[in-house]
Amino acid sequence: DIWTRGFIVPGGEQYAADLMAGSQLNAAETMLEIGIGFGGTTRGIVRRYGNYVTCHERDPALVEAARRQAIEYKVADKLEIIQSNLDKVQLKSAYFRAALLRDVLYTVEGKSRLLEKVRNALKPGESQIVITDLMFDTGATAPELRRWVNAETIPVFAYSMNELTTE
Repeated sequence: DIWTRGFIVPGGEQYAADLMAGSQLNAAETMLEIGIGFGGTTRGIVRRYGNYVTCHERDPALVEAARRQAIEYKVADKLEIIQSNLDKVQLKSAYFRAALLRDVLYTVEGKSRLLEKVRNALKPGESQIVITDLMFDTGATAPELRRWVNAETIPVFAYSMNELTTE
């Protein structure tokens, strides 16, 4: 509840839905989401656009929490939530109108492979990828950053905005 019920990052439903503005989502379209968390972002997007969402999440506890939240907030009929190894995820080709990767790429070792799969999963034409993430250089030495990396329960794979845009 610290960020808003159902969210594990700041922003809330309005912000989540605003992330996908311009994405051409509507009740007939499907969005891909990598890393659903508790499902708050997904819920906000579905409420605004009425679209379907296929979600891939690695953490079994978050998969179950997102499924419970989807039922509680009456959006379960719009969601497919799949537990996946994000380094090996399989995606339908040219199927999705938009993709959202929210605060997840820093946990994926094969970022360029995943991003290529996401790109290939988008429909031709006006499709959109939205990425929010924690970016920092591999060589960053700030003590606070090192403490955070060491405290994470899953490996952190550092990368910078420059690396993202050149991959």
